[in-house]
Amino acid sequence: MNNLFIIFLLTTNLYATDIQKSEQQHFIFPKWKEFHPLNKTLLHSHDHAAMVDIYTNDIATQPYIEQASQFPQGSIVLKPLYKKNDRNGYLARLVVMVKMHKGYDTEHNDWWYGVYDQAGTTVWFEGKIKSCIQCHEIAKKTDYLFSKKVMEEIDFEE
Repeated sequence: MNNLFIIFLLTTNLYATDIQKSEQQHFIFPKWKEFHPLNKTLLHSHDHAAMVDIYTNDIATQPYIEQASQFPQGSIVLKPLYKKNDRNGYLARLVVMVKMHKGYDTEHNDWWYGVYDQAGTTVWFEGKIKSCIQCHEIAKKTDYLFSKKVMEEIDFEE
């Protein structure tokens, strides 16, 4: 399934509802490793209590790097979370943000959240996750993404 079709699914078929499990498996799993990796070394995430990588789809990469104040619809940002400082170690979970159509969640800039295992077969949370929204609320200036902080860490380390 190509990225354009995936974005079409996200932006046209999912109006007032959250992403259905069968659809989320097609647009992310197992292809998330084909997205653009932003960091070379693992980053520490205090809020997730883990080491993380940041991956973006083609639509989200440039806005993330530029720390945009508004991301385009169809942007996908993924964070695989590792319990140890080792990519070959145990992947604890995969957290996902998808910029949905206008009106999905206007109060929080229309972001959808998901927390899964690496294959997408186990779903812990998805949709308008209150804890994700509350945490990301402090990053309103960069469209609810911590891109400024992350890009500063990446620049520092590389």
